[in-house]
Amino acid sequence: MSEYPFSVGSPEWVEVVEQHDDSLLLESAKNSYIDWVNVDVYAEMMKKETGEIIPMLQPKLGNRSYARRQKERVRNIMDVMQNIRFDYAPPGTRENTTRYTRALFITLQFDKNKFSVAESWLAVKGKGSAFNRFKSNLESYFQY
Repeated sequence: MSEYPFSVGSPEWVEVVEQHDDSLLLESAKNSYIDWVNVDVYAEMMKKETGEIIPMLQPKLGNRSYARRQKERVRNIMDVMQNIRFDYAPPGTRENTTRYTRALFITLQFDKNKFSVAESWLAVKGKGSAFNRFKSNLESYFQY
């Protein structure tokens, strides 16, 4: 199966990052992704009984086979989450004052005056990245 040609660390990625041109980086990543997504990859399967060859679309980020696999993967989780109250008022308080929540949404942001788009993108990818360190610290904080 073909891999997205603009993955972090690929020759295409390294070439653009080394130029430190954010507009080129974003444009190149966008164009590469669109080209990559628009090519369907098939595996050939053969029916034992008849010998007939059947092409099967392989799951790849952005295609319908991938979407179907992801939907199946999260269906049970979504069913359970339907019955969970994520946000509610504590007993004895007014509805619009204090709230308890079971949901936490966090964004990791980089100062555009200190980091280029390329540097920010690299900082959230791979082992030892800013994102992994942040996640590790967060998990340590919330462990019992």
